[in-house]
Parts: sequence; C-alpha cells; structure tokens
Amino acid sequence: EDDVDSALKIFEDEAKHIETVVPGLLHTPSVLGITSFSESSVIIRIVADCEIGTNWQVEREIRRLMKQRLDKEGILMPYIKHTVEQR
Repeated sequence: EDDVDSALKIFEDEAKHIETVVPGLLHTPSVLGITSFSESSVIIRIVADCEIGTNWQVEREIRRLMKQRLDKEGILMPYIKHTVEQR
C-alpha cells in the first residue's frame, strides 16, 4: 500500500550510504527497479560489485540494512490480506 516511487528513492538513498559501511563492497550498489510483484511481494533488484569471496556476506548485509531503512521509514513489507465476512 506504500508508494513504490518513494520506496525506490529510499533504496537509492540507502545504497549511497551502504557503500561506506559494507566490507567488501567495491562501488555504490545500483537500484535497477522492480523486477516482479505479486499479491504478497514486490521484488526490487539491486546489483553490487564486491571483492571475490565476499558476495554472500555483502548480499546479506545489504538486505539487512535495506530492511532496517524501510522499517525506519515506516514502509511495511507486503502481505496477503484476507477479508472475512460473517453471514
């Protein structure tokens, strides 16, 4: 229910910060945009160059920092919503 453009701007802003705090990262990650979505997810692709052998650690740290930033900004993760009507 949150504005996708606002979320993408947050991701881009956080990517600039991430470059300075994630060990093994070689450049500012690129936020490519939305690659897919469903009723319970929005997939935003981020690409980052890193030192050899650090890719999994860098990936986990980028995800952790992005999630923290989304929480700070009050952007909720998508989830399936059900409406129950009593008759």
